[in-house]
Amino acid sequence: MKTIASMAMLLSFGWHGSRAGECQCDRLGSWAPRDTNSCDTIYGDARQLCLADRDHIQQDAQARAQQGSLQRAQEENQRLHNELRAA
Repeated sequence: MKTIASMAMLLSFGWHGSRAGECQCDRLGSWAPRDTNSCDTIYGDARQLCLADRDHIQQDAQARAQQGSLQRAQEENQRLHNELRAA
């Protein structure tokens, strides 16, 4: 019985230790891949979660980039408008 308990603890520690190096927590409470190809080595439901999180992260990054571009364009437009009014 002690052997089974010891093995269960070792397996639990080994699994959490190996996963900690590959993933990080995001604001949704699920794990997000650090390497975009890491989902390829995961199988089953965990792979589906990994792929969904990866897509979500990519969509968030694209939305932030678009928002930044829009903000820069608006600032440039405002600067040009101010120059025209001053001239």
